[in-house]
Amino acid sequence: MCRVPRFAALLVLAAALAGCTGSTSTLSPTPTASVSSASPTPTLSEGQKAADDVVVKYRALIDELRSQDMPDISRLAALARDDAYVKWGRVIQNDFQNGYHQVGVTTISITSTDPGTSARQWLVAGCLDMSKADLIDKNGKSGLATSAGKQQANYAVDQDPQSLAWYVTKDDTGASC
Repeated sequence: MCRVPRFAALLVLAAALAGCTGSTSTLSPTPTASVSSASPTPTLSEGQKAADDVVVKYRALIDELRSQDMPDISRLAALARDDAYVKWGRVIQNDFQNGYHQVGVTTISITSTDPGTSARQWLVAGCLDMSKADLIDKNGKSGLATSAGKQQANYAVDQDPQSLAWYVTKDDTGASC
């Protein structure tokens, strides 16, 4: 009957002896950090993140297709539909037919992602930097009269109700940013 108290006493004794051993390490206080900001950082919903991601992938694919000698425009269907697909399909096809291809890449910096006209749409705005890209002909001469620079870009991104995949459906550029 006295086994449990003896065992407990042995555990207490073992713990006390362990604390008495000469340790060469010193305990350092656990650091604590407090972060505060004047304005909270907004978190994006899954839909907003998906819309932003598809715009970035879409722009990268356009760069890739425009840089190829024989672009496969059907690849654009993985990320674009409707007006955006038609617009870039024509541009890429015209570039190819006229002997132009892109060198360098563009970058998109997303500035806002707002709800669209339905629960399955996001309106993504950003600044498209085209300063490190050029459209050149067969002889290596620039096909651009002036450097494109940075332009405001606006995209409508819609979710397909069947596959739940997101697609860029509208793509407009405007004033410089």
